[in-house]
Amino acid sequence: MRHTFILLLTVAGFSLHGQNPFEEVLLNINDTSFTWTDNVIIKRGQPHLYFQYLSENPEVELVIYPRDGLVIESVEVQNSEIFQIQDSVVLIDDFFRTRLRFSDLSNRNFVSILFQMVLANNDEPVIYELKLQPLFETKASFNPDHSTELFIGEEKSMEIVTNNASNLRLSEEWQQINNINYRLRKDGNRVFIHLIGNQLGTHRLELNMDVKQPYLQDNELLYEHSLGGHSFTVKPARTSYINTDTRMVILKNTPGQEDIEIEVDYHRQITLEKTYRIEAQEKEGGRLKAELFTREILSNGRVLCWLRVYDFHSRSDGYLYIKDGDQVRFITNFDIVHETQIDETHILREGGEWQQTTEVYPGETIQIKLNGIGLNRGDFQFDGLSEVQPDTVTYDDDEIRFTATVPVDILNRRVNILHNGEATGSQLTIKEFASPRDFDYIFIRVGSKRHRLSESGELILTKENLQDIFIEFDRDMIDEGQLNGPQSLEIELTVRNADRNLLDSKTIRNVKIKPENSPRTRHYSDANFTQGVINLNQYLSSKIFQLDDWATIEIQVRHDNDDYSTGIQSKAVNIVLSTDTSFDVDVSFPAGLVIKKIGEDGFGNLGGISMAMIAQFSFYKEGRINERKPYQIGAGFLALNAFNFSDENDDRDVGIVVLGSVYPIRSRKKLSFPLYMGSGYFLSDQKWFWLIGPGIRLSL
Repeated sequence: MRHTFILLLTVAGFSLHGQNPFEEVLLNINDTSFTWTDNVIIKRGQPHLYFQYLSENPEVELVIYPRDGLVIESVEVQNSEIFQIQDSVVLIDDFFRTRLRFSDLSNRNFVSILFQMVLANNDEPVIYELKLQPLFETKASFNPDHSTELFIGEEKSMEIVTNNASNLRLSEEWQQINNINYRLRKDGNRVFIHLIGNQLGTHRLELNMDVKQPYLQDNELLYEHSLGGHSFTVKPARTSYINTDTRMVILKNTPGQEDIEIEVDYHRQITLEKTYRIEAQEKEGGRLKAELFTREILSNGRVLCWLRVYDFHSRSDGYLYIKDGDQVRFITNFDIVHETQIDETHILREGGEWQQTTEVYPGETIQIKLNGIGLNRGDFQFDGLSEVQPDTVTYDDDEIRFTATVPVDILNRRVNILHNGEATGSQLTIKEFASPRDFDYIFIRVGSKRHRLSESGELILTKENLQDIFIEFDRDMIDEGQLNGPQSLEIELTVRNADRNLLDSKTIRNVKIKPENSPRTRHYSDANFTQGVINLNQYLSSKIFQLDDWATIEIQVRHDNDDYSTGIQSKAVNIVLSTDTSFDVDVSFPAGLVIKKIGEDGFGNLGGISMAMIAQFSFYKEGRINERKPYQIGAGFLALNAFNFSDENDDRDVGIVVLGSVYPIRSRKKLSFPLYMGSGYFLSDQKWFWLIGPGIRLSL
């Protein structure tokens, strides 16, 4: 095979360093294949795999072959707003395959696919970006419909026929070529050109349009398309055309709109202090669009008027007729449009999807999408946000987008959205973070030692004489690195004795820890926050200083489920009051003791059942809970042959002994058979002795 994935020898420490880890990449779209070998173009100094699309949301098959010698254990395609993953990446023979569906390709500035790969002998995954360049062969033209006449002052519109209106980059500002003013306008999926002739005569209009996604010609990316050329004859105006000093008037939503002051061209037939009717049709009985009241002639030779608007109108729909009664006196044209209105606000965060919300967080960079009416008129400002940049690709009447940063120390709780310096009534709400942080800011103080909760094991053995146990918080760490906001915790306490019997139990609820030395500290309300440290004796009826050896205090800290939806953690720590030794009085019954009296020859008879009362020390294994070593040492009394009541028993005696005992490893059994060794002094016989022998020990 040309490509192999299972190799006994892998290049050690392989690093991509920006190289393409794939020997070949195939992008299959519309029955056409585009490959890394044959379809790469350099753009901004970096190679891009180009492909041609025919629809805005094409489905593609992506096939990748790794480079020889590179062992890729797995490949994942990272989620993106640009496409949807249709199939997970699968390994077929010697290549990986997946399917993607792109969306809205014409409005994408930077198109790429991010791969996360796991390489053999590499602990960390590797990220590689495959840069793509979509191509679209845009076609657009307009036909004057055999009517190439323009009249001075009159606006004429016609449709531009195109195979992809979304890929045309339009400017609705008026521009001029050869004494002809023109502007381009998009209405849904249709594109129109508007023309106004400025000077009598025949003038040629040669027009080029910019496109968003280029086409390829002679291995060069071209972003311009020619609409061709047309000659227009500009003639004198038919009915007198009167220009207004504004081309757009806003019809507000509120009743009782104030009169709008405008200026119009002077004409000798205009009568002052007269109200003219403005309709959108030349014939009688037209619907009233506006009224024009002429006031006075200004020094600049224009007429000052009041305009009252009642209905909407678009210049592309035709002229407006100024009538005296039902008689047309003049024509004009201007837009009567909706007042700018924001209906919906959407927020997009990195790695996420659009959400209909007005809530934003301090310190984050977001995309803001506004939907409504008349949004592409005027300027929008976000009071309090920084680095606000409009997305000029998507800037329509009903939708506009911005990229902005919320300052981490923003003061206001709400961000007013302004339009041309005036409040729109829409706002963004500053919401404080409420993310559960790892428990690295929580410490448990046990005696002289301080244990970080996130790093501590489940078991803490202490030999110190404890008076109390404290839970402490490093509040400066909570918002360190990233903002997390106040932390909501529950702490469950359980106390058990050496036999694991429950002594006490308590749950501390509503533990609220406020971050300190954070840019947001002053915005966190002080209400209900836990102050200082938490000492366990304050909550437990079984006080720490009253507990016996080998008692266990279990502390379980967890995030409050009511305040968090994801990222909840829980950590339990068991604190055991350990010791090296213990002291107790033990009663046992040695039997068959071998006793050597000092000063006498040989050994006496084996003793019967004796009784020993010994005050002795027990020793515990290091690092184990209440687990004794298999020996004890003590001193006490030995009643030799204590249970032999025969008159012929001459060996009965009481001795003072120092005695060591060795127990079986499983010394916790109720019945055990220890081995005794030691020495002592018989009180009746007044002799020193040595002894060794077995015994019986009964534990209740």
